[in-house]
Amino acid sequence: VASQRRPRLSALASAQYDGIEISLSQLEHAPATLNECAEHSLRVICRAEPIDANDAQVQLDRLSSRLSSVSADAAAAVELVVMTAPKLDSDELLSHLRHIQPLWSQFLEAHQTVGSRHGKKNAHGNELGHHVLGVCHRLRSLGAADLAETVDILSPTRLALTSTNLAASIHSKLALGAASATAPPPMNFAGLGEDLEATVEATDLLYADADDVRESSLVWALWDEVWAAQQLAGADEVYAVCGDGEVVDEAALHIATSLRTRFDDSTQWRAGAGERRAAQESAARAQRYFAPTSVLGSAAAAFGIGPAELDSLDKVRLKERWRQLALKAHPDLVGGSGVRFQQLRAAYKVLLRAA
Repeated sequence: VASQRRPRLSALASAQYDGIEISLSQLEHAPATLNECAEHSLRVICRAEPIDANDAQVQLDRLSSRLSSVSADAAAAVELVVMTAPKLDSDELLSHLRHIQPLWSQFLEAHQTVGSRHGKKNAHGNELGHHVLGVCHRLRSLGAADLAETVDILSPTRLALTSTNLAASIHSKLALGAASATAPPPMNFAGLGEDLEATVEATDLLYADADDVRESSLVWALWDEVWAAQQLAGADEVYAVCGDGEVVDEAALHIATSLRTRFDDSTQWRAGAGERRAAQESAARAQRYFAPTSVLGSAAAAFGIGPAELDSLDKVRLKERWRQLALKAHPDLVGGSGVRFQQLRAAYKVLLRAA
């Protein structure tokens, strides 16, 4: 939605769109938007851009006030709040997210219709499954590895993913089996690397622009994987914002049409995602990574894991342990240490590959 004008919502409902993305300021300046969206069964994604925790509290309070001033049906039109983070390095961003996490958690407790809930319907009259948390984060400065680490430490952080997040990882992590970006990956697709796998599993929303839907774009194959991961998690629908800026224009309609076509074309590919994942996990177990004894032993010692536990090392328990240790050691916290945090981070990567 452009900053200076808002499209006719009835026109959006009859086009390729299921809803609109709109900034908090736009929502406040156009108070009838939520009522109109509810009338046309359009979902609303509201974009906030807090610079720190205090600003996040102010913006969430403003949105809360807006939702409280309309009918229950109108408030229920808000499907997702995207919190765009400032451009910070990974450690600073982790601190930023840690400080705002209790704020958006309280917001969701107060407004339980935000997010997907059974009984909601989209613009086509189909019910939505419950698969979107309600708040996700657009972290433009992070690549897939840092995103994976962030969602590991600060569960249940959910992501709004852009091709910029993936660009640094596409060539190194996209499996060689995905030879063509113009069609869904072939059935011998070897899967994603661990960082991308963790990232796509934590994704609630995609931002797609015109470059992403070109036939030469390697991002296409990753969209299939995001959709497959969401479907495995029980999603009935997936969410994508079609470009930034003007919504009702030829370029945005092209993006929307391309995404719908791609989604339909990948139906069979997504249907086999569960079997492929099981095969990948089986192959990974057969080719279990063995670090040198001294390296693995040091990593295990850093996590308080004894030799007897290494044989039954479980990724779920390992991630829980990493989250606990990382939050205690983070340099932004009292008693934390940058050196200790980096040591734990390195140890975690060794143990994760051995699990």
